[in-house]
Formats: sequence, structure tokens, C-alpha cells
Amino acid sequence: MSAEGGYQLGRPLTTYELLSTESELAASPDHELLDDLSAAIGGDAWVQRDFYRLAALQRLTVGWYVFTQTVKYRNRFFFNQAVAEAAVDDDDTVEPIELLELIGSAASAHGMVGSVEPGTELFRARVHRADEHPSSAAELGSPPRHRAGANRMSPAGISMFYGALEAETAAGEAASAAAAGRDTVTTGRFVAVRALKVINLRAMPPIPSPLVPSRMPGECEADVASALT
Repeated sequence: MSAEGGYQLGRPLTTYELLSTESELAASPDHELLDDLSAAIGGDAWVQRDFYRLAALQRLTVGWYVFTQTVKYRNRFFFNQAVAEAAVDDDDTVEPIELLELIGSAASAHGMVGSVEPGTELFRARVHRADEHPSSAAELGSPPRHRAGANRMSPAGISMFYGALEAETAAGEAASAAAAGRDTVTTGRFVAVRALKVINLRAMPPIPSPLVPSRMPGECEADVASALT
């Protein structure tokens, strides 16, 4: 509220400022559109409803940063205890285990969780010297732990299987990391013997608009997608 000396808890945003800084229209150069929308929307003093706390999207964004720092430098696998540096009794703190649960719920809600059925062919490629001829599952499968380097989803020393549904994709991925003297690529074909649960990151939902009436306050799934994009 305003008082002598001005607003005490921060200045409210005008409708134009709200649309041009806090909505999908922030990157729009169409000032005429922003003017028309501002004139059509009633009210001209906008504040965060609960201004003593972070907004849901801000909370998740900070929580994602804490999560990435935790798994990179502190604790990669076990989150049963508070491991965030800011671990205090604070409603604005999102612990890593809570963030994983939110991501899992969002992925399930948007149909991103699927499976690779038994019998599905998976391809894995290996870069090697021209005088080498790898042909066995041991030679073309997951690397031994002493050769397992840090990758997008695995730390150094943890052997994981990185595969593709097409041989060309696997070969192209491996060839992109070829080094001098190791410029030959051999591809191996593997077959899934049981169903494998997967998350399809190509099925990410679109970032929702804050102007959509059906997006009620407190819904987290859409905010998770926004925070991680």
C-alpha cells in the first residue's frame, strides 16, 4: 500500500509493465499490441499475491540450481537427508528429493513416461583405430568402469549403456567425438530382453501462458516444465 513517502513494500507493476516483463509477450516488439491489451485488462497496479515468498516458478528455478550443484559437487545419488547448502526450515527451499518427485509427477502427467518393449533393437557405436576390429558385445557394449568417462547422465567410473534406435544415429553420435588416430566407427546391434522404462524428452509440453484461465495458482506441473526449459 502507498503511504507518505511512497510504497513501503515495493512498487506495483502497471499492466503494461506486467505484460512486457512477466509474460510471453516480454520479447515482443509490438508496442501497439501491448498498449491494446493493457487498455483491455482492468486494473493497473499488480503485485505478487504472497510477496513475502518466492513465486512458484522462482522457487522451482532456485531449486533446480541447487539440485544441479548438489549432484555435480556434493551428492549424486542419495537425497534422503537435506544436502542443499541452503538447507533450512524454509518454505522457499526445494530439496533435491522433492524436485525429483515434482519432475517425475510432471513427466507422468504429460505422458512423457513410456517403455521400450522386449525385442526392440538398440544400436551402440564405438570409435576406434583402423587396425582394431571390435565385434563382441563386450567390445561394443557399455565401457568398462576404468574407461567410463563423465557423460551427460553418468559420472566418471559408472558404466552405462548409451544407445539409439537407429544405427545411423549411434554412428553419428560416436563420430562427433572421434579423436586423431581413432576415426573408425563400428556399430553393434543389441536387443532388449525386457521392457525398459524411458522418459521421452521430445514430448516436453509447451510452456503454458500466464494468460490461460485454466492455469490455477498452486499447480506445479506446468511450472516444472517452465523452470527446466
